[in-house]
Amino acid sequence: MTSSGNNWAEELIQQETYSPGELAELLDIDEALITQEVHKGNLRGNKIGSDVVDIPRSAVLEWLDQRERGRQ
Repeated sequence: MTSSGNNWAEELIQQETYSPGELAELLDIDEALITQEVHKGNLRGNKIGSDVVDIPRSAVLEWLDQRERGRQ
C-alpha cells in the first residue's frame, strides 16, 4: 500500500461518523450489508427516509464487538 493509502486509512479510522460506503471500504465488506444491518436495527445509523446517511464510530465498534461475540 502506498503512503497516501495509509494516510487515507488513518484518517478514515479517526472519523466520528462514516457513510455506508466508507465503512464498507474500511471493513472490506459489501455496502449492502452495512445498510441492511442498519435497517434491521443491528447497527445504529442515521437515516433520512430509507437512506442511511451516516453511522457513528461508537455504533461501529459496538456492532463489531457483537459480531465477534456471535462467532465464539
